[in-house]
Amino acid sequence: MNDAALSHSPAAPARLFEVSDERLAADLKNSPGNTPAHYPVGELLDRHWEAVFSYARLCTHGVRPAGMLTTASFTRLFGESLRQTGPTSAWRPQLLVTVRRIAAEWLMDQRRELLHTELLAGSDREDRAAARLLPPERRRLLSRAFQRLPEPARCLLWHAEAEAEQLEVPSALLGRAVEDAPTELRRARERLREGCLEIHRELAPEQECRR
Repeated sequence: MNDAALSHSPAAPARLFEVSDERLAADLKNSPGNTPAHYPVGELLDRHWEAVFSYARLCTHGVRPAGMLTTASFTRLFGESLRQTGPTSAWRPQLLVTVRRIAAEWLMDQRRELLHTELLAGSDREDRAAARLLPPERRRLLSRAFQRLPEPARCLLWHAEAEAEQLEVPSALLGRAVEDAPTELRRARERLREGCLEIHRELAPEQECRR
């Protein structure tokens, strides 16, 4: 990855997604040697760069640091894919989580200067600043439940609910028929609800609260 990625083209329309993210991930994991294959890398960049860069821009104080953070996030997941531990179908939410994690790492060294001044304002301790990169406390239960979902459910929920995109987008990313998406989305919502209840029961300090 290099500086050319900073000017990468925005995400392609869903109608141009000829293969699913899961298929691209499989191609990445089957790449020979230690270098990911060019096609899945370029295709995943086309689909997700713009959204990931927009989030990275919120965490940094300029376009170039945002590009560096975005590039680092893609590079990390591409590397995980080569090690057979990368995402399959939920690339967008996993990339955004990776942006947050790498930004937290930057807080611990000289790269903290690349982060947004509001992120660091009023805090001289790294742990307090890092806490600002976590989901708000009231949403952490929801975040945990979301991370426990199967990747197709995460993909559907993220693109349909968090990014408010038409169901054609996650359907194309998943390589599934769009007419099946409403039913799958309802199931994903229910699984998320059940997951929230499960985690609440795990964390509740008293029996009455667990009920």
